Amino acid sequence: SGFNTLATSNYHALQGVLARNFVNGLMMNVNYTWSHMTDAQDSSGWGSEEGTSVFQNSYSPRSNWGAANFDTRQMFKAYGAYDLPFGTGRKYLNSNKVMDEAIGGWTMSLTFVGQGGHPFTPVMASSTNSYENTGASDFKWYPNQIGNPKASGQSKTINQWFNDAPAGDGVTFGAFQQPTPGTLGNNHRNDVYGPGLHVINGSIHKTFNIWERVNFDLAANATNLINHPSFSNPDLNVGTGHHGQITAVNEGGRVVELVGHLRF
Repeated sequence: SGFNTLATSNYHALQGVLARNFVNGLMMNVNYTWSHMTDAQDSSGWGSEEGTSVFQNSYSPRSNWGAANFDTRQMFKAYGAYDLPFGTGRKYLNSNKVMDEAIGGWTMSLTFVGQGGHPFTPVMASSTNSYENTGASDFKWYPNQIGNPKASGQSKTINQWFNDAPAGDGVTFGAFQQPTPGTLGNNHRNDVYGPGLHVINGSIHKTFNIWERVNFDLAANATNLINHPSFSNPDLNVGTGHHGQITAVNEGGRVVELVGHLRF
């Protein structure tokens, strides 16, 4: 007996960056990546967003080739910071100490992440008729794909992300069909992509001089500033009672915190 860790993968990417150093109180960095990663096996992925990590047919590892669990086709990220033009040393209201204490010296920053979803593999909800080792919790029985997973009019909504609506015959579920008992399905690994991630975080910060070398930093930080939901992957099981429904989010609601630091 033996143990073999040999595996292959393929990664292609196009990357672009636009950056601006601090000029007139403004700096920014914007980057975009288009990429595609394929392999026959990898780790479980990112938390609950992972794709499948097991072989359906261990005698044919190459048939497991598909999008990697880490495959995110497009990513756009941006960061910017701006010194608001008010107060001492800045363009406006720079000679009024009272106004300087109130609205002068603030710096605002924003970050944005927008990216596509992670891939997953629709699998049969029950693998009993596969006659495989169904006692193994990691075995997944792939369905036969007989249509376009995106062909349903209800697809790409949180109520039905992909086309797996039961046809009523007990074996056909939208674009998928239960394989003949004792056979393996022809569906490809990681061939359906879940929802993307879109989030904006923001912060506003100022340093107050208390006395000589004693300073007080005050910041208000907000995650998911516009309170936009980014949904998790749907129920990937194909079978009676399953509808590709999304029931969770992978980015929590808006959280605002006020942070103060005394430095001396």
